[in-house]
Amino acid sequence: MTRAITSVKIAEESAIAQAQALMYRAMKGAGLTKAALARRLRRSRATVTITLADGHGLRLRTVARWLDACGYALKLSLRKP
Repeated sequence: MTRAITSVKIAEESAIAQAQALMYRAMKGAGLTKAALARRLRRSRATVTITLADGHGLRLRTVARWLDACGYALKLSLRKP
């Protein structure tokens, strides 16, 4: 694996981990359990649990929908590493 590909993979995994952390903080900040959030999202509790545990394939749309269900809005910013 080339250095550039490795760097991209690290950046992707970091972004996913950050999104999952935001999603968890939003859920807790809203005082919601996984079951309550699942009801708001019209998803199963298992889906909420899996999303928190394994963000593989996590989409920006999903993050925004989740945060909205918790009463938060997504704000993106750009910074140099």
